[in-house]
Amino acid sequence: MGHWRPTSEDLALLGAVIRSGGVNAAARELGRPKQTVSRQIARLEGAAGTALFERARGAMRPTPLALVLLPYSEIVLAAESNAAIALAKYNGMPSGTLTVRAQAVFAQSIVAPSIARLLSKYQALNVELRVENARREPIDPDVDVAITLGKPRDPELKIRLIARLPVGLYAPAAERPPEAMEKAKIERLPRIVYGRDLQQPWLLEKGTEQWVLDQPAIALVDEPEAALQMLVNLEEACGLLPRFMAEPMVQAGSLRRLAPDWSGRDVRIYFAVSPGRSQIPAVVALAKEITAYAPTNQGWSI
Repeated sequence: MGHWRPTSEDLALLGAVIRSGGVNAAARELGRPKQTVSRQIARLEGAAGTALFERARGAMRPTPLALVLLPYSEIVLAAESNAAIALAKYNGMPSGTLTVRAQAVFAQSIVAPSIARLLSKYQALNVELRVENARREPIDPDVDVAITLGKPRDPELKIRLIARLPVGLYAPAAERPPEAMEKAKIERLPRIVYGRDLQQPWLLEKGTEQWVLDQPAIALVDEPEAALQMLVNLEEACGLLPRFMAEPMVQAGSLRRLAPDWSGRDVRIYFAVSPGRSQIPAVVALAKEITAYAPTNQGWSI
């Protein structure tokens, strides 16, 4: 053992077996045949002049010598990973860990699929997605990108519009005003208002015509999901909601669309980047993925 000098490949093999606890799992991790891994372990033990593992019921427990070498195995693995990341950066490829914050209303429908597409293209990249129910400002220092409903107010952020959500007027399904009185009836319905982007009054448009709804609001909530659930549980009320959220409830018989020829002003989704991070390759790549995906999803536009 005195002249044995393990190579980086030896240390990587040793670490894989210790982490996985057996030859089969180590072979899968390394992408090698089980027989090859077994022969390589035997070669290492022959070179070391002593056992590196104790075999018991299919498991392989590291000996004290193997545990002495384990930290150096981890250094080798870290060096390989860091080298891949450095090479990706040199080539302008997305790499490292990107932290993304998104509101729940569109995290599953647009952000998560975009991240999945991004990760399938860039193996050296990791993404941490934080899903929140409401928009928070300012953006946390450790967050690279925030995807928000409504434009953030922080002037230091780099902001990009990525999608517009068509909006319609909805009421509980039980609310069925006669056709001839529908507009007058709607103007008397109490409103459920959410967020800064749908504050009083509501302006609806049909071609060049405009219609203002400014009756009292019975509730002011932070997010459209809360407005949607509140609307479903009331007998008489109306809400101006993103159509991609409300239309499934119409199909389920819980809501109905009021004045379908009229539309509210679109609610906008923004891609906000913390100062100094707008040119990071991973940030640029995610912005492209989301911008490409959003317009094709649920009839959104850009």
